[in-house]
Amino acid sequence: MSFFIFTEAPLTAMEHYNADDNMKSRTVTLADDGSEIDVAAGELLKVELVVQGGTGYDWHNDGLDRDHLELVETATEQISDKRPAGGPVKKTWLFKAVASGGTELNMAYYRVWEGNGSSSKRFKIKLNIH
Repeated sequence: MSFFIFTEAPLTAMEHYNADDNMKSRTVTLADDGSEIDVAAGELLKVELVVQGGTGYDWHNDGLDRDHLELVETATEQISDKRPAGGPVKKTWLFKAVASGGTELNMAYYRVWEGNGSSSKRFKIKLNIH
């Protein structure tokens, strides 16, 4: 049995990662699905995807290429104050491109107890890291 005790407000932004202010970053969303993106080694890539709260569905990394990408931080932000329970939630992943080469970033949207095979949505982008 697990219990969760929340003592402060949920993380609503990338508050903990102390990146150099001059570090280049790029944000991608579901609208970028299927695209090919050029990024520089050392550049930050922020992925923002929306989940429907209260359904059990969530976005999951589907085979992260750790030779080229490092997951730096994740965050969750409630999108609307009008519907706090069961409303839409923005999930954010901050990745750092750590080595040159080509790779893909794949995310799958499913309920963890149903497994990846039950994924109702997928997000995929090709990355050319130089």
